[in-house]
Amino acid sequence: MLKIMDSNKLTMTPSKIERVKAKYIVRFVLGLVVSVILINNLAEVLSNSRNKSFYPTADLVRAIGDTRVYYLEEGKKRWVESFESFQAQGFSWDAVRTIAPEELMSLPEGDKITSASPVILAGEETRLPDLVPLSAEEIQYDTLNGRKILRFTSVFLNQGGGFLEVVAKPLTLSTDALKEVFQRVVNTNGTERLRLTGYFLWHAMHGHYHVTNVMGYMLEPADSKGTVISAKEKVSFCLRDDRIENSSVSAATRTFSTCTSTRQGVSVGWADVYSYSLPDQYLDVHGLTPATYRLLLDSNPKGSILENRLDNNRSIVIAYMDPANNIFNVLGKAVPLPGFSSFPDGTTIRSQSDNVAYVMFHNKKRLFPPGISTTTRGIVLPNSIIETIFTNNLIKNSNGVIYALNDKGYRRLFPSPDAYNSYGFNFADIALISEHELVLYPEAKYIRQTGSDIIYEISGNTKKIVNNISAISPDMVHVINIIDFNSYTTVAN
Repeated sequence: MLKIMDSNKLTMTPSKIERVKAKYIVRFVLGLVVSVILINNLAEVLSNSRNKSFYPTADLVRAIGDTRVYYLEEGKKRWVESFESFQAQGFSWDAVRTIAPEELMSLPEGDKITSASPVILAGEETRLPDLVPLSAEEIQYDTLNGRKILRFTSVFLNQGGGFLEVVAKPLTLSTDALKEVFQRVVNTNGTERLRLTGYFLWHAMHGHYHVTNVMGYMLEPADSKGTVISAKEKVSFCLRDDRIENSSVSAATRTFSTCTSTRQGVSVGWADVYSYSLPDQYLDVHGLTPATYRLLLDSNPKGSILENRLDNNRSIVIAYMDPANNIFNVLGKAVPLPGFSSFPDGTTIRSQSDNVAYVMFHNKKRLFPPGISTTTRGIVLPNSIIETIFTNNLIKNSNGVIYALNDKGYRRLFPSPDAYNSYGFNFADIALISEHELVLYPEAKYIRQTGSDIIYEISGNTKKIVNNISAISPDMVHVINIIDFNSYTTVAN
């Protein structure tokens, strides 16, 4: 049935029409505002996705519709060059994030990823090992096949945030042979990957399995620049927990008591020890001219093991050697671990990178007096070793007057006995120097209290605020504790 609507119902009064118009205008405006917000949010998302800093370092991505995988690092895309490289790195396809092609194209190219590239994914940094070699131990001469050799025990410590573990398929070999071995790399997100790191070697002479490229040994003249005269660059090890070196770390539990054909490693806080009496634990020194030499031990010499740092993989023994007369006099030991380096008092050591020189006293370093050329002085050491040697900033003259040095060599008298005692210094660590050397250290005129940015000028036992510090270098300022600070009397400007 056709219904005919009453024409009266289609009729609106002017006031009703205005109300309806107002309602639709409000809806339109609200819709427009929401649309603008959504568009702005979308634009921000797209902008972020195209901003290289948006990508986390150590991220795996591929473009939509493309199977090529890239590793994002510091804003650059690094192509994983082959399926073999993808497998060798232990990457998982599930970890690869898919992004728009234009996003990937907007990133600059970096070096390609090969099977040997040291790739650390996000979440792995704090769970990696850190292998540090101690200085050679039990050093002694021996004779092998009529030639003079130098035997020594080598030790490396795992001081990282996670264990070193390598795994492989079972082996049943009876002669020297190689088998691929993988490092287990653990992530804080609960995942892990097996990364190709070298080979298991069945060592017939030792009767057990070794991991290749664990250590390297070198001997060079102390005054040379990398002139190696005897070396073993690829020493294999049977990895296990032989000796506890740092029981204070929470993870220092012995996990690897034996080295098997399928699993080996070194736990956190433990060290692997390779005795001087074992085969291959020597360097040929036959006919060596009497002189001062450096015996260097390198852990992970090829970088094949993934670590959270590689700049602390070398230890050094400096010694005077005369093999023909069986003379080996140790002149110093340098290890990239706090408290492990030792040198006779008065020895000058020098940083490898910036030529900053120090004088040793009680196995602590003191900055060499400023203004004296140090480019040819002392024993050159890597920065990774220099930075682990404790600092001695106390000196005294022949009259027993004690001075404190800051790290840039500016000297300052203590304003009171309480100021000196507040630091808990040991009198035995105060180095006696000549008046000539003392005046080479410039006098400090400025101090500031720890935790404060206000700089004071000092004169005798008084201090006053410096209003204009633009001409004052931070090198000239002594940063002191509150007792030392309050020992100075404040005076008005």
